[in-house]
Amino acid sequence: MFSSTIDISFPKHFILNFYVTIKKDISCPEAVKLDEIDSAAVAKGYEAAKARFSSAEAGSAAQAEAQIEMEVNRSLGVAVGLSLA
Repeated sequence: MFSSTIDISFPKHFILNFYVTIKKDISCPEAVKLDEIDSAAVAKGYEAAKARFSSAEAGSAAQAEAQIEMEVNRSLGVAVGLSLA
């Protein structure tokens, strides 16, 4: 009989790429094990990017770069259980 249960016996990862193929081994150059992410560094990076975003000229490249940094750090934070706002 067919079972829809999937046994995932490898550690959870934060994956930066959109496409990932998972077979017996994972091959993804931009994957990080969640237990290797420093939540304090994520929070600090988010706050620093937020400050740069606020002080940058509206619509500038600097503001766009800071917004990207904020989003990456927010995503990392969600992955490790932080609530960044």
